[in-house]
Order: sequence, then C-alpha cells, then structure tokens
Amino acid sequence: MTAAENGFFENTRAVLLEPDPEIRLRLLPSLAAQADAMSTQGVRRAVVDPGAPPAPAGGLSDEAALAVLALDLSLDCAARFRGLPCAYYRDWVACAIAVGRVYRGLSGRPVAGAVERLRETLWPLVMKTGHDVLVRMALAPRLLAANMDGYGSRHDLRPESRAAAAAGIRSGALRSGAGMLLGTGDRWFVYACGERGIEPGPCLARLLSTYTRGEQRERIHRLGLAGMVQREPAMPPRSA
Repeated sequence: MTAAENGFFENTRAVLLEPDPEIRLRLLPSLAAQADAMSTQGVRRAVVDPGAPPAPAGGLSDEAALAVLALDLSLDCAARFRGLPCAYYRDWVACAIAVGRVYRGLSGRPVAGAVERLRETLWPLVMKTGHDVLVRMALAPRLLAANMDGYGSRHDLRPESRAAAAAGIRSGALRSGAGMLLGTGDRWFVYACGERGIEPGPCLARLLSTYTRGEQRERIHRLGLAGMVQREPAMPPRSA
C-alpha cells in the first residue's frame, strides 16, 4: 500500500472517530483532496474495521441525527474497504460532504434522546453489512434512506422523484442526502456484482430477503427501494 493510501485511510478513520460533527465537516475538504491524489494499485485487501463512530453530543433534532448517521456511513465505507478504484473513495468522500451540508441545514429543534435512540436502532443494522463491500453497497444506504423517510411525507426517496422536491425544505433536504447515499451505493454495488459475474437485480432481492425483517423490509418495499436506483456500474469491472 502506498504512503498516499495509508495517509488517506488513517485520516478518514480519524475524521470518522471525531465526536464533533462540525470539526468533521471542516476536515472533509482535506480528505477530498487526498482522495483525488490517491492512486490505488487495485489489489483487494482484507476488510478493516475502523471502529465505531461516537455519538455526537445531545441537542440534535431527529433529522440532524439521521444526517450524522449518513455521514458516519459514508466515512465508514471509505475507511473500511481497501483496494478499490480511486473513484470509489472519491465518491464516498463526496457523499460525506453532501450529507454534511444536509446536517448543517437541519441542526436545531433538539429532541430528547434522538441521537441515542436512532443510533441504537440503525447503526447495528448498518454494521451487519460491513464484512463484504457488495453486501454493504446493496443494503446499508437503503436501510438509512428508508428511515430518513420517517420525517417527511411518505414518498419515493429516489433522486428522480418529483414528490421529493415538493415535500418541503427540511424533508426535501433529508431526501437529497438519502438519494446521494442510494445512488453512490448502487453504482458500486453494480461494480462489485460485475467483478463477480453476478446479476445485480436478483442478488439485491436475495440480500434484502436475508438481511431485512418486519418494519424495515416493509418500509423499503413501500418506498420503492427494493429495486435498483442506479443500474450502471461506476466503471467497467476489472478483468480477471
């Protein structure tokens, strides 16, 4: 692994583990510059658990707490999986920057226990997908995006949804972040499927059947998230 790669992964982990969301947001442009300068050798490496991000201090609304979870997911995706194309890391840092803007627009209106309740419910579900980049890309963005819908009207979260634009400023901002998560996850899910010679649609259906239950599964299907949002791979699969 090159020095640039080591520096990127170490710094991404440090940002992920920083408890103050505002400090994390200020560090993201530097991470983006490092991702732009990185040159991976395309050698897939073992998954590395970067550690659990700390819950931020209280005083957040439920919507802001969800945006922080989306930021956590984006940074974890960048720090956890090694040996992917540089574009993968650029995409997830860009996603972190986008959901960071959503967080800044949603701060305020504190709800007692919001951060702790949401984190205890959703982060364990996200971490169940951390062993395999294909599983992570298919499921974790959907799990968070489906829960983001709880703070607006019941509409499709996909980026092209007209209802999302008309749902109001706060819920619309949250859906914008959800759409970014979904699009980024699906691009790299299709890429991972291409590497393994797997058809994405049936694979996604199998993973949803295996990993989701009850309310989570019902919400994903109700919102139209059981199908692919982004059908094109991020880039052509690497040759064997």
